Amino acid sequence: MLRFSCCFLILLLSACTFDELARPEESNCNGVQATYELNIRQVIDETCAYSGCHPEYSDYEGLLPVLRDGSFLSRVITLRADENLGMPPNYAPTDRPVDLSPEQLDLIRCWLSSDYPEN
Repeated sequence: MLRFSCCFLILLLSACTFDELARPEESNCNGVQATYELNIRQVIDETCAYSGCHPEYSDYEGLLPVLRDGSFLSRVITLRADENLGMPPNYAPTDRPVDLSPEQLDLIRCWLSSDYPEN
């Protein structure tokens, strides 16, 4: 019985892994001024707030519900690599971007981390 217990324990411990979760990309927001009116509105207008996509995001008030519930952060930052769930999606119209630039992503990260100021 002792031999069985030892074998079971060794098998159990050898099945464990110590994978680390990928760290989320961080932005250095020192000195970055990101507000909706100053620089985020333009990104939203170009990539989100157009006919057939999210026209309700054409103003700050229309964007607030998805900012508050975390779905904006999830879809734009966390799931951005997913072809269908990430925003902007890979099936965006040909005159619209299917990816945000690194600079746009940094601006959005800084804006979100400062509680998405309007002005």
